[in-house]
Amino acid sequence: VHNYSFELKSNVDADSHPGVAAYTMSLYSFQGGAHGFQGLYSANINLATGRAIRASDIIAKDKEQQLLTAIEQNLAKQYGCASYEELVEKTGIGSLGNVYVRDNNFRLLRDSVEFYYNRYDIAAWASGLITTRLAYTDLEGVIDTKALPPAE
Repeated sequence: VHNYSFELKSNVDADSHPGVAAYTMSLYSFQGGAHGFQGLYSANINLATGRAIRASDIIAKDKEQQLLTAIEQNLAKQYGCASYEELVEKTGIGSLGNVYVRDNNFRLLRDSVEFYYNRYDIAAWASGLITTRLAYTDLEGVIDTKALPPAE
C-alpha cells in the first residue's frame, strides 16, 4: 500500500495592491520518505486587463541586481545580522542558492512587495518558508510603479 496525499489551497490576499489580485497557491504532497513537499507559488493579476504581472514588468530596466541586493539586506536585517554574509553563516539562508525574483515568488501588496523562497530554494528544509517584505518607498526607482494599476 502506498500512502499519497496532495493538497492545494489558494487565496487572493485581502491586502493586495489596488487593482491587483495577489493570488497565492499553497501546495503540499506526500509520497513517502522523510517529509512531504511544500511549495508556495503566486500570480499577480492586473484586474483591469486580466493579465499576470510578471517580474520583468515591475523591475525597472537594469535594476535587477539592485533589487536582489535590497532583498538580501532586508533578510539580513530581519534575522538580526549586519550583512548578508553573516546571515548565510549564522542561519544557512543563502547557502543553497542566491535570492532571485521570478514570476511566481512575489506578491504585490498594498504598501509593499513580499518575496518568498520555498524550502531548498535558498536554504535547508529546516529553515522553512523564507519571506521578506520591502515597502514600495524603499524600492523607489527599482520597481517600475507604472506597471502597476493606478491606486484608486
